[in-house]
Amino acid sequence: MINKKIVIGIASGIALTALISGLVFFIEEEAPKISEHEHQKTVKKTVKPAVVKPIEIKTHNLYTNTPYNIPLSAIVEITKASEKAQKTTEGLLENAQGFYFVKFNENNKTLEILLENPVTTSETYPRHNIELAYIDNDGNVKYTAKGYNGENGEVSNAVEAENDIWEFDKSVEPNRPVKHVAYDEHDNVKFTEVWNYDENEPVKYEMKDGNDKIVSILKETVDHSSNYRKEHVFYNKDGKTELSLSVNYDGANLSRLTYYDAKNHEGISIISEFTDGNKTKEVVYNQEYELQNTLKSDYENGVRKNITVLDADSKEIETLSN
Repeated sequence: MINKKIVIGIASGIALTALISGLVFFIEEEAPKISEHEHQKTVKKTVKPAVVKPIEIKTHNLYTNTPYNIPLSAIVEITKASEKAQKTTEGLLENAQGFYFVKFNENNKTLEILLENPVTTSETYPRHNIELAYIDNDGNVKYTAKGYNGENGEVSNAVEAENDIWEFDKSVEPNRPVKHVAYDEHDNVKFTEVWNYDENEPVKYEMKDGNDKIVSILKETVDHSSNYRKEHVFYNKDGKTELSLSVNYDGANLSRLTYYDAKNHEGISIISEFTDGNKTKEVVYNQEYELQNTLKSDYENGVRKNITVLDADSKEIETLSN
């Protein structure tokens, strides 16, 4: 005999299955159908229009009348500083006869400027002559030299210097240094410096420590009588590059600059293009050689009228006008 409970259970299961099937059918029948056109209309309603930020246009001194080199990117950086700092910068440009680069530090509101020529004076022989200027928010300026720059007064006292031996090129006036060996109090060599004035010799200056390891080197090369390249390289005690600066000129135009400070992991590369002697384009890279900005400038009768700044995606972000 079949158990009644089993029969009832089977019957209940069949009924439940039928009920569920009916509900599914009902739901499928009642669900509204949206056409593709109506769907697109719904989607379009939910998309908000993009907010276009207007391009900032500043009126600023574009340094058109200066005969000295100043990068387009440097002009943009100067606009970020205070009026007092900008005023100091204008006088400094005249004294240094050009800037290699300018960087504005947002944290301490200071302009950092690599000068083309040092402005602090001392009675020393020429070596690398690399000098950085720091201008604060109040227009005060401090200077920092890179590399060994000699002892103040050495031009007058070199012949009589204690613990030092100097050799000079006496064929010209004033005499030029050729070699300098500095000794410590135990007569051990501290460092040796060598200068070379031969146009066919690219190494113009070299400094070595007491272990005959290169500390710094300066090279100058001329190609086709118009292209000129200067390289400054400084090394740490392990023989690795600590700081380097290279500049390339096409005629009178500074076409490329690369500066790298390994200790602080800071660097910049600037590649410039010129038309009829006017700088029309400048591309700026960081220490990783990643594109940062592209700057373009328009001229009217040889007078710079504006500078346009584009970001790494070639999107215009700022315009300076005179």
